[in-house]
Amino acid sequence: MVTINLWFNIVAVGLGTYCLGKTNVQEIHNVIRLICCLAGLYFTYDTYKEIMVLKRYIFVPHHLLSYIFVYKFYFIQDKILIRAAPFLLVCTETSSMIINVRVQLEKNKTLTRRIDIIFLIVYAILRNLIVTPGLYKIKQGNDLLWNSWLCILLMSNAWIIQWSKNILGAKSQSPPLKGEE
Repeated sequence: MVTINLWFNIVAVGLGTYCLGKTNVQEIHNVIRLICCLAGLYFTYDTYKEIMVLKRYIFVPHHLLSYIFVYKFYFIQDKILIRAAPFLLVCTETSSMIINVRVQLEKNKTLTRRIDIIFLIVYAILRNLIVTPGLYKIKQGNDLLWNSWLCILLMSNAWIIQWSKNILGAKSQSPPLKGEE
């Protein structure tokens, strides 16, 4: 199941990276719409998997909030937001990809403490110091998007705290990060 998560991450990061060099707003928006369609399918699949297969509900709120992003970016007309979308997408999906790669390494018993710490730091930087200020800059007129992100950010930071405790060897359970089955 992690494989599907990773493929979605790779496709989203690849298409987002493709758009970074584009100047034509319509072309960027067309690719963003494609990504939104893929994301809608992915979040539906992943929500179903989380509820029906894994009997785990912790990611359902995250997925519901992500649907807001999918909807907003599919129908967005604001050129500033369209131009910002590829960068934000690359950062958020790269952080998600880190989690999925981490899970794969852990399953294969090749996750070292050093790699885990690097992943944690990069994840925290992407979510807290890059995406959040990037979205804050375009907050004006995008309150629903901003408030949805704040909820996702709170969840991300709760997972960062759990992840940190796990690395430090605290007697806490491994964080329920995406892809863990």
